[in-house]
Amino acid sequence: MTQRAIRPAGSTFGWDGAFVRPYRAPASSPALRLQIMLMLAGCGLISWHLLRVPEVNLTISDVLLAAATLVVLVRYRLSIRPLGTMSYIWILCVLAFLGALLMSSVANYGPGRWVIVAPQYVFSLVILPMLFGSFTKVFLQRCLLWFAFGIVASQILGLAAKYALPLSVSDLLPDKLVLPNDRIGAMAGEGNWNGAMIGFGMVVIMHFTLTRSLNWIAGLACLGVLSWALLETGSVTGLLATVAGIATLILARGGRSLAGWALLVVAVPAIYVGFGYPLPEIFEQRVAGALASGSLEQAGTFADRSRLIAESWEIADDTLLVGLGVDQYRILSSDGAPVHNFPLLALTEGGLLAAIAVVGMFLAMFAMALMRLGEERSSGAIMLAMVVVLAVFSLAIPHMYTRIWFPPVLLALIAFRSADMPFRPVPRRDVPVEKPADRTVFQAGADDA
Repeated sequence: MTQRAIRPAGSTFGWDGAFVRPYRAPASSPALRLQIMLMLAGCGLISWHLLRVPEVNLTISDVLLAAATLVVLVRYRLSIRPLGTMSYIWILCVLAFLGALLMSSVANYGPGRWVIVAPQYVFSLVILPMLFGSFTKVFLQRCLLWFAFGIVASQILGLAAKYALPLSVSDLLPDKLVLPNDRIGAMAGEGNWNGAMIGFGMVVIMHFTLTRSLNWIAGLACLGVLSWALLETGSVTGLLATVAGIATLILARGGRSLAGWALLVVAVPAIYVGFGYPLPEIFEQRVAGALASGSLEQAGTFADRSRLIAESWEIADDTLLVGLGVDQYRILSSDGAPVHNFPLLALTEGGLLAAIAVVGMFLAMFAMALMRLGEERSSGAIMLAMVVVLAVFSLAIPHMYTRIWFPPVLLALIAFRSADMPFRPVPRRDVPVEKPADRTVFQAGADDA
């Protein structure tokens, strides 16, 4: 029986939320194999921002996931409510955010830059969640693990480029694997961005290790690589976000694992430092001094970012109704740079409506995680931890349309969503039910054996 033949009555062109898992294709189906390969490869390379078309913010991962979306569309399986009832709030916030940016851009200089930025937000915040929502939770969790493995592979490549590979080989690799100031950007291409990816990766690896979906030896090895790479990024924000994410995961899970993992997270760094082993030089320069003194002003570019934040509050007095327009903050700023704070940048470039929409998106994600936490602690814990990492970085990053930001969190939210999400199963052919008499005979034979 074909998929078209089993479409439920009343649906139109396959755009109904009921089309989540409408047709169980045979394992040999070329379309199914293609979908699996595109999804796993696309999710595994989300953090590899350096793999992109030169001078264009279009990565290999974007191409793979866009191709997966086309395959899903052809098979009439695209979900329009990937976040359940929260999808309506999510879409409303996205539309309000983009609408406010458009209105502000048109009022000031025209929609030129908005036309470039808006499709990227739509792809990140609308299309990819719909794609993720078209697959089973088990498969999406596998995709999330591939995402984490992609981050680990990225760090191994960055560490090797800095310490192990000869110059003749390193010259063939992307320049931003190791930045000029000796920070490891890995395949994310930037120290702070790489710190965010490490934060996501550590939360995912720790969750799958705790749930025994990942061998504990492999899990600890991955965590070791990510921990060392985190120090090599020299990112204060990356360190804070990672610690916040891990603490959220451990505390939200509770139970018997709480004490053991809390002890491991605290004891291993303490023992390492206590025995006088060396820390990466870049970490000592940018982070260790600030931690020792308790003053964030000594950390990286914190002072410059604080000045931009103070400046943005002054600018916001005149942008409550109509903002400056997309990418116009850098023109008005005395430093020629956008404020590294996503909600504040939305407030100044899109007005109060854009800022409210951004806050609404984060509240929707937190609400999903907290509701799931009340149902099943393990799933709710990883959802909440991923949102926390993103929330921390939203206070240190300007526009977040690049796919390394929201899609990993949305993937986690959908992969661990509630079982009672408002998706209707599509009727399938009746499966023969084993008769009680047959079962009795089988059980009797088994007992006799």
